[in-house]
Amino acid sequence: MIQNSQEFAIKTVRAIKTRLADQLVEGIQYQKLNEWYKINLLGTEIERWWAHMEQAQNALYDQAVFDSDVERRFVQDLENVAEVKLYVKLPGWFTIPTPIGEYDPDWAIVWRPHDEPSGEPLLY
Repeated sequence: MIQNSQEFAIKTVRAIKTRLADQLVEGIQYQKLNEWYKINLLGTEIERWWAHMEQAQNALYDQAVFDSDVERRFVQDLENVAEVKLYVKLPGWFTIPTPIGEYDPDWAIVWRPHDEPSGEPLLY
């Protein structure tokens, strides 16, 4: 049970920022392989990829990715809740260390309670 939700939110934001900073430090390197593929080979992959996107106004991007019909409905619900200011589906590799082991959250949601419009937004 969480004793101090504000402290939990602060530590969660710190953990997310730390993990993101680690990813930037590790960097991405590309190597030319001198291989190529015909674009029509990717047609079915692109078609399947678009089947897992939903138009979004409050997401980090203009499309929100989802893995299932339950998540599609979740995205649609997030779009209809005024308190939700921003959300993003987190990548599968993203984990947060906890006292009982690694936690891999599916979503990060920035929430501003409607009864406290001048208060700080909370990260869930």
